[in-house]
Amino acid sequence: MRDSYDICAVGGGPDALVAAACLADAGHSVLVVGEQGRPGGVAANVQIAPGFQFPVFPETLPSLDPAVALDLDLGRHGLELVVSDPVLTAVGSDGAAFTLPRDLERARLAIAGLSARDAARFPEFVAELGAFGGFLRRLLEQPPLQLDAGLPDAIPAAFAALGLGARRVNALLRALPMPLTDYLNDWFESDALKAALAGSALTGTRLGHRAPGTAGLFLHFHAFGHPEPLAWIRPARGGSSAVGRALREVASAAGAHLESESGGVRRIATGRAGVSGVELLDGRTIACDMVVSDAAPGTTLLGWTGAAKLSPDFVHEVEHIRYRGTAARVGLALSALPRIGGGPEDDPRLGGVVQIGDRMDDLERASDAWKYGRIALEPLVFAALPSVHDRELAPPGGAVLAATVQSVPQDADEGAVLEATLGALERAFPGIRDLVTASRVLTPRTLERGFGLIEGSFHQGEPTMDQFYSLRPVPGFARHRTPVAGLYLAGPGTYPYGGLHGVSGRNAARAVAEDLS
Repeated sequence: MRDSYDICAVGGGPDALVAAACLADAGHSVLVVGEQGRPGGVAANVQIAPGFQFPVFPETLPSLDPAVALDLDLGRHGLELVVSDPVLTAVGSDGAAFTLPRDLERARLAIAGLSARDAARFPEFVAELGAFGGFLRRLLEQPPLQLDAGLPDAIPAAFAALGLGARRVNALLRALPMPLTDYLNDWFESDALKAALAGSALTGTRLGHRAPGTAGLFLHFHAFGHPEPLAWIRPARGGSSAVGRALREVASAAGAHLESESGGVRRIATGRAGVSGVELLDGRTIACDMVVSDAAPGTTLLGWTGAAKLSPDFVHEVEHIRYRGTAARVGLALSALPRIGGGPEDDPRLGGVVQIGDRMDDLERASDAWKYGRIALEPLVFAALPSVHDRELAPPGGAVLAATVQSVPQDADEGAVLEATLGALERAFPGIRDLVTASRVLTPRTLERGFGLIEGSFHQGEPTMDQFYSLRPVPGFARHRTPVAGLYLAGPGTYPYGGLHGVSGRNAARAVAEDLS
């Protein structure tokens, strides 16, 4: 490894790797340093038991963005996203299940079993999601507008809004600050349909569906991928480590150097002109003029750069970013593939996400428990079986179940989390306890210690209305640049929130390239 580079990409998560690949491909010398060892961050799998692996990252948050994957030609590096059909099955406390297909006509027929009125309205609802998602997609293509943006900066967003038409613009402006419950109530009467649509949109947040702005988060996720509901749920075949592996390969192929032995970053060195280098935990100092970090804003700005380099007002803003990670990941090694409600072994529903919770009130009560420092008696759980799509994740005959458990306190006991998860899973997969041969629990605290996620937050900043779009990570600094010349932020702490999508890394690379030119 050299002792100087043009640019250091630190944090080493998906966005750092995307930024490194883009900048190295443009001819710059780039070093990538992982925060917790090998670059990739949460784009990883962990072992449950010998031969059994499960993904760290939730299946219900966006995976690689299609445009980023195309730009980097990640398919050539073996990345394949799973488009399961059906996309999600919601199971109630009585074992009753509602399944949402991806195909519009089959989805409409399934909904007709709940409500003829809802089935009739569903195509119009999907059309609105497509229109809103298309508009929000155009916002993803560039860094957010500053609150004091001048006319030239505002023109792209204005044209995107005009493309919606006056009626759609008014509908979108009304919907974005709404509670998700109210938005769905405007469309549908079936509680099971609304719960199936609403559940996964708030993965990893402490927000209930009655919180203001949650409709905006639901609509925002439809900017990733295709217009059908829940289209962002497209996990990688092989788990989240398949994303990390493909991004490492494309960054290396572009010419970036991936550092995996230093242990991470000790500090970002600065001088009077701004960034001057990066000091590693093994004692080496690497000279560079620019640093792109996809670590949490607090880690980058206060931990590695230091408050002494920043204004008191800016430090105050960064110190008061709310993270509030509330999701745990549970991996189960199973002796056989479980069955949904005693269904067949080749049940297509096993390839999608299974949501335990099919009523809006159940989803809201599950989020309430976190406020009082406990796990809900009936937690909201999302289960996936990644070994259905990649047999290498489990030995022959075995299976892996990966679950996201919502509303888990920071200091939750692993045994309590596991017991709550198994209790919920029994409602969807009767007898699953008898199939469990080993388990692994990643609480919010474990995610913080093992993967650098402050408070275990996959979003690295709660996606509330005061930490939304141009207000993210803090007001005045939404366009990836910071008060320190040469220091740029990427990652889930910036817009557009958590995911393996890589959009923030791509946009941060564009900001760097713009400043270099």
